[in-house]
This record gives sequence, C-alpha cells and structure tokens, in this order.
Amino acid sequence: IELSDFDEYDMEALNSGGFQVLSSKDRAGRPILFGRYTLMKYREVKNMVRVLFYMWNSMVEEEAHQISGVVAIGFENGKLPLERFEIEDDTLFDIHAADGGFDRD
Repeated sequence: IELSDFDEYDMEALNSGGFQVLSSKDRAGRPILFGRYTLMKYREVKNMVRVLFYMWNSMVEEEAHQISGVVAIGFENGKLPLERFEIEDDTLFDIHAADGGFDRD
C-alpha cells in the first residue's frame, strides 16, 4: 500500500495524528509507533485499518527492522470509545488492554 492509494477519508485519518511514527527509535534501534485512539479521526474503521497497515509497512521497509521488530505504544486517559469500533454488520472489535489485540465477536 502506498500513500497514493489513500482516498480523502484515509488521508483525513492519517493527518489526524492519532497514530504517529516517532522520529527517535528505542535503545535497540527499533521504530516506535505511538497511538492515542481518542485522537484518531476516521469515517469508517477501514480508514483507520488502512492507515495502520500503511504505517506498519513503512516501519519495516528496512530489513533490520523486519528482523528486530518494531515497538507500539498506546496511551489513553479515561475510557476508550469502544462504540467507534462498530462495523457495518453490527459486530464489534473488542480491544484488550493487556495485549493490545483486536478480536472480532
């Protein structure tokens, strides 16, 4: 996926700044993705997913990062707005605070 593949809603999600690849790396030299779900603005979940897919792929372009991995940090104050993760067929993505994973009901 490339930036030129994004539609206006994908670009809106990207430019919201809810997820950012930090300019510095951790001590092991791995890129860091920092996210705040409450700052992420998107029309549909698929816009957020495309942005995250693009960001993850850009983080592992270098072979060294494919081997050493990447770091993801999420920070929130207060309750996550889980209703934002509702998708068209009325199923929900369940966000687990412990592992950061998405499970579909």
